[in-house]
Amino acid sequence: MRRRSKPAAARAWIGNLNAPRQLVVSGSDVALERVREAALTHGARKAERLAVSVPSHCALLDDAAAKLTEAASQIRFDAPRIPYVGNRGARVLRRADAVRDDLATNLRHPVRWHDSTIAMSELGATLFVEMPPGRTLTQLAADALPDTPAFAVDASSVDTIGAIAARIRAFRRRAND
Repeated sequence: MRRRSKPAAARAWIGNLNAPRQLVVSGSDVALERVREAALTHGARKAERLAVSVPSHCALLDDAAAKLTEAASQIRFDAPRIPYVGNRGARVLRRADAVRDDLATNLRHPVRWHDSTIAMSELGATLFVEMPPGRTLTQLAADALPDTPAFAVDASSVDTIGAIAARIRAFRRRAND
């Protein structure tokens, strides 16, 4: 007997893999409430709804991703000159078309933030800076890589972060001499 799948409006998907013990789930209101209840029943310390207006990083945004992909196909992209770590694969993308595809379809696929942070560290990142709004990613980076400074522009001035970055560069230059 064939199993009927639920309509997309009644489903939930993992939207973000933020940390080994922190996931973000996207989907319909009904599905998200079921996931929240199940998580708490099975021992989750916390399961709360985020105040967001769209179900990001899931199949419910297939149509929007298709439109964005079409629009992005009209824009010239060059291969990145600095490492670009893609959200879905948490790997360096070197070709312009791969970066274009990653950016255009990002809203439809899960974000592997934790794995991306580790990949950036392995590539030599020495400072993480989160642009507004928020401080969530800063805290996640600090938890994953406690020896790597992480700052949110919401909490620190750009001048302060720039000064810290200059000190890190100077320290690394001296260490490499």
